[in-house]
Amino acid sequence: MKTRSVCDHPRGCDESRPYNVVPNPANDILHIQTATLISRIEVFNLAGQHIATHEANDNNIQLSTNTWTPGIYILKIQTAQGIVNRKVVVSR
Repeated sequence: MKTRSVCDHPRGCDESRPYNVVPNPANDILHIQTATLISRIEVFNLAGQHIATHEANDNNIQLSTNTWTPGIYILKIQTAQGIVNRKVVVSR
């Protein structure tokens, strides 16, 4: 499966297949929207620790960040076209 580099632009780096992750920074909910179906989202902190996994079959996902400590996280978003990583900030 193709993996793409980290992109911290909120609308994505590939405009032909945008991956919108908003708001960024987030307080309690992240909205993730793509042009293609998301099959899985994995969340990692900057230390590389796995925080959460969300199985999906949708192109519009909401993730609760209520249990995440404030900080910077990497979302590993998996679709049929490959894997895209997005950097998000959680603040309170």
